[in-house]
Amino acid sequence: MKALKIRYIFAYLFFILLLVGCQKDEEGFIPTNELEVDQKMFVSDIFGVVTSNNQPVGNASVVFQDQVTFTDEYGVYTFSDVKIGNQHNVVKIEKEGFFDGARVFRSSGSSTQYQRTELQGKIFDRSFNSADGGTITKDRASLIFPAGSIIVESSEELYSGEVLVAMEMIDPGQDNIAQIMPGDLTGREEDNTLTILQSFGMVGVELQSSDGQKLQIASGKFVDVVYEVNDLFLDEAPGVIDLWTFNDDLGLWIKEGSASLQGNKYTGSVSHFSWWNFDLSVPSIVLTGKLVSNLSPLKFVWIEIKNDDNKGGHGSTDSEGVFSGRIEAGVELTMSIYSMMGCSTPGLDPIYQETIGPFNIDTDLGELNLNLNDDDVVIFKGTAVDCDFEPVQNGRVVILRNFHWNFYPFTDGVVDLSFPVCGGFPFDFRLVDTESGMQTFESTINSAGEIDLMEVVICDELANHVAVDNLINGAYNIIDSLGFYNYVDAEGISHAQILGYSFLSDEAVDVNVSWELPEELEIRSYDLNYFKVRLQEGNDYVESFNMENGQAGQIEMQTIEPQGNEVSKVSGKYSVDCTDEISGLVRTITGSFILDYFE
Repeated sequence: MKALKIRYIFAYLFFILLLVGCQKDEEGFIPTNELEVDQKMFVSDIFGVVTSNNQPVGNASVVFQDQVTFTDEYGVYTFSDVKIGNQHNVVKIEKEGFFDGARVFRSSGSSTQYQRTELQGKIFDRSFNSADGGTITKDRASLIFPAGSIIVESSEELYSGEVLVAMEMIDPGQDNIAQIMPGDLTGREEDNTLTILQSFGMVGVELQSSDGQKLQIASGKFVDVVYEVNDLFLDEAPGVIDLWTFNDDLGLWIKEGSASLQGNKYTGSVSHFSWWNFDLSVPSIVLTGKLVSNLSPLKFVWIEIKNDDNKGGHGSTDSEGVFSGRIEAGVELTMSIYSMMGCSTPGLDPIYQETIGPFNIDTDLGELNLNLNDDDVVIFKGTAVDCDFEPVQNGRVVILRNFHWNFYPFTDGVVDLSFPVCGGFPFDFRLVDTESGMQTFESTINSAGEIDLMEVVICDELANHVAVDNLINGAYNIIDSLGFYNYVDAEGISHAQILGYSFLSDEAVDVNVSWELPEELEIRSYDLNYFKVRLQEGNDYVESFNMENGQAGQIEMQTIEPQGNEVSKVSGKYSVDCTDEISGLVRTITGSFILDYFE
């Protein structure tokens, strides 16, 4: 079978540190003069996790440069061998029912970048009549709409009727602000130079009609945005502050207007809706370093950098233990290191802390040895091979602790992962071959120290996947971007849906299967009401099989094993008659699946 692969900012003024890449060698270096900023480019991988309320968000669309992938049922996405810059990169994330997300990061060389994103639910729970205008308030923010100020975005025609409003506020005192805000606080000045912003609050807004059309503010009209400043930050709030709007494509905040402070509230006028930010800008430099402990790189650990007013940012190191990010220049800073595996709580009890700076130019701190106690560190070392005893080219270490999953990538069969886990026992782990779809059985770790896995054969059982047996160009196994959900359509009819997408190099395959499911999922066969599978090479679809009117398909549930928390492990197979929309060829497409079903 052919396989395809496809927090913290605590106080009111904060600078963002995005922690990323390491240069392993010069082979991945690619100079470029095509970007607005003067940056070097490196060939790297991106490994990301998307959650909402600490739960995985599956089937979210993730875009990096000209590539698109989707999160799997664990909220994980990957990009392989992509060009990443040392100054500015952006990943865009979209999912129906959520505000768009974006991660901005930097690299100093070829490595695996680790990104975490927390999406905010988009709930249209407020409304007003467009003809009358009105005031909408939520938490610390209010919107004042004049009468007759709304248009349909697609046609730019004046809209008349009920306007539904989804609105979220991000206060700079929130613990998880850097994960939920779009991008980081990198702004672009009028001369195209990049700056660090100091935020007093953010407001995200989307408008839609009762039938789901996206709405916007009419040309020549303005809506007042009122934001109540957190009392903790009011003493530092300037009388007039710049307004910045987030540009999704650039991953940058763009200055657009200003707001005035009256009492404890800023008021500014905006001409369109996305995310708006009340900010000052400050000089910045790029800070880089590498974290090790007893000569082992500390991969994917949490790092915060703050000044003496507790103003700072955070992120995670990359696959080489390296961080690199834009920070405020000219101030003394405290660097704090935290574990993601039970050693510490960000902001409370770091495993390591050091005073650094001030820095007035771009600075590389070099190698920083934390010298952690051996009893506080787990080191996985070993070789992972597939069923044919060949090195696993692309795999994951999957760790389950306290009902939360953590995912760490490995390549070329080399498992070498070191992280602090004091107080984090026991935990279970497995190894997954993302290309073959095989995985090991779970094992339990009860103590720290080096764990010699020796040679692990990843051939125990199939991991979650959707297989397509017989496209014209061959069989495909979709591993990384999967979803199996229950949903209700606009007519109130309940459906089940399986979605999958895989991408590697310049070839991709995606599948969409749906059927009516009025009751609980059962072990039996169901008639399909929708099926499509497409094979893409480069920018062109070379196969696109679709079930048309008069054609039939069935999906058979063969096993259903409850996993708790309204999740079941399901296996089955499908067979469907369909037509290739490109060639006109009629074909019976068959396949199978093992998936987590989210009821």
